[in-house]
Amino acid sequence: MQEWNIIDPEEIRAEHPQIFDSQDPSTREEINDIAALPLETDAGEEVRIYSPDGNQIMRREPLFEDADPPPCAPLVNLRTIQQFFESSSESLLLDHDKDSDSNSIYPPPSQEDAHCSLYPQAYLKVFGQVQANGVPPAFRAIVKEINSSVGRTEVYESDFEDEHDDSTQQEHAIRLDPLISDSCQIYNAVAHKLMAQAGTLDAVQGDITAALAGSYAESQKDRLVAQHAFNVCEANLPHRRVEHRLSTEHVRKSLRLENVYVLKLQDLSDKWRNGRCDFHTLPNSGWQILMGANFQKHP
Repeated sequence: MQEWNIIDPEEIRAEHPQIFDSQDPSTREEINDIAALPLETDAGEEVRIYSPDGNQIMRREPLFEDADPPPCAPLVNLRTIQQFFESSSESLLLDHDKDSDSNSIYPPPSQEDAHCSLYPQAYLKVFGQVQANGVPPAFRAIVKEINSSVGRTEVYESDFEDEHDDSTQQEHAIRLDPLISDSCQIYNAVAHKLMAQAGTLDAVQGDITAALAGSYAESQKDRLVAQHAFNVCEANLPHRRVEHRLSTEHVRKSLRLENVYVLKLQDLSDKWRNGRCDFHTLPNSGWQILMGANFQKHP
């Protein structure tokens, strides 16, 4: 990066009438004069500003010496990624209030945050890829909205005793939630270029070790294994094969976030549970948000 391009405060104000100094609704304060707010603290840390929804508003953008720099392969900061799956106390309270007034058959979302499995890459130790047994809380509102529009409603009767000890039948309506959040993974797209499936990366197959161990092979089987490994290394060393795959053009290096959802077809409303609907006809633009632009190719 060569320098920062400072965005005009008037442009920021025109796009964001309300600006705050924090994401936390209980402690944040509104900022009236953006121009008077420094861009960095004395320690060199960025002074961030936020919209009413808690999204960061960018005040500057980086400029690079090279007008067309080569794409990098971003990874996740494994030291702080757990925060991405943590629910703020305010959002949990808001979810609970909403669920208290709804007829959902399911209880409010669990306050237990997702567990993350971390996979450091390239010997960086604290940067890599992530798998979690839940989805980020930011998608919770979209899932709720989809369920409210496609969920099936069931009516059942229960016994009710009034103050005169008279037993009566009372009807209750409950809405089923067909879309269930399951898991998430965040990884770099270059992984698909390096290996066709998990565990097949050339550099971790142990070919060089197997070839060297052939000097001590005793059985015919071990000698054949060592000879095969030697032939593979003689043609091209593992790290050279990896380098070749990364040096070719059009290698995708974007950081991908993939959420996994379970759609319980039996809990869809009768309108959509007829064998003729698909993701094109189901209501709500949230489907496109959850599935992404390529949901046809990557369901």
